[in-house]
Amino acid sequence: VLQTVYYAMCFICALMDTLRETTDRGPHKKHPTTPSYWRNSKLHQISDFMYFTSVLPVGAITCLLFWSLYALEPTLVIPKWAEELIPPFMNHITHTAPLPFILVDTLLTCHRAPSRKIGSIIIIALVILYFSM
Repeated sequence: VLQTVYYAMCFICALMDTLRETTDRGPHKKHPTTPSYWRNSKLHQISDFMYFTSVLPVGAITCLLFWSLYALEPTLVIPKWAEELIPPFMNHITHTAPLPFILVDTLLTCHRAPSRKIGSIIIIALVILYFSM
């Protein structure tokens, strides 16, 4: 759900950036503007904050932790009865797909990180929330 919300926000941000650019180069028209290196809208700032505080850590840890435990002993992460219900491709969609998408996003988008203090507090709060469930 987290990944879906984040990438939906990124899609909306990309649409906003595309609509903001002018493409007509007529004699009395505005010339196209180069997209800013730092994206300044509030939605861009929220997506950057989400990226560093939840999407990147949760996506990477989910993939690495799940497949590490699954390689050691599959019943540590999925009971035998549930493994029969869940097809193998669904495990890959849920636990493998986030990491490549995060890596591509990291390479293609310049994100502005929050301060270390705020970012660390949010990540620690998410970890505590996750383990308290």
